[in-house]
Amino acid sequence: MKKLTWKFKNRLLLFTAIALLWIVYSFSVRNTLETRSTCIRLEKKIDSASGAPQRQKILERELQAFNLLLGQTDSVGGMHEHLLGVTSTWCLAKQLVLREIPAPVRYTTRDWLVETHTIVVEGNFTALLRFAEHLEQEKSCRLVSTDFKTIRDPKTKRLILTATYYLQNILTETP
Repeated sequence: MKKLTWKFKNRLLLFTAIALLWIVYSFSVRNTLETRSTCIRLEKKIDSASGAPQRQKILERELQAFNLLLGQTDSVGGMHEHLLGVTSTWCLAKQLVLREIPAPVRYTTRDWLVETHTIVVEGNFTALLRFAEHLEQEKSCRLVSTDFKTIRDPKTKRLILTATYYLQNILTETP
């Protein structure tokens, strides 16, 4: 080889150093930096997901509160049992006679399932009217109509007052 000048040797050294740095970066440093950025991104996702069970419970409670305000329940048969419990405790407390609670009538319109519950109770007018008010205050379903009737009992020959309460519950149909 010829005798190289210092200027050329310095340029060659600089070029070799830059090439070596580029090779080191491409094989090790770049992978380390990419792994670090991926790690930071995943840590942020984990931090955001760490409170998910608590947020889910809060959202479920809010959904139940909204469904209670709308008069919706989760199960179709649950409302009938709930009304039976409310009616029987009220009738025992106020000395009313629970005549019948037939199975609810259900019909579907588009995305909604509408249940109509019928409750027939016998007693005096004031107690029946207070029971209607109690059903209106009950947020689980909506009192649609009340029908008061007097029936003459052929055995005792006295008038019996009965009230028929019609309650509706609107549910969203799930596919």
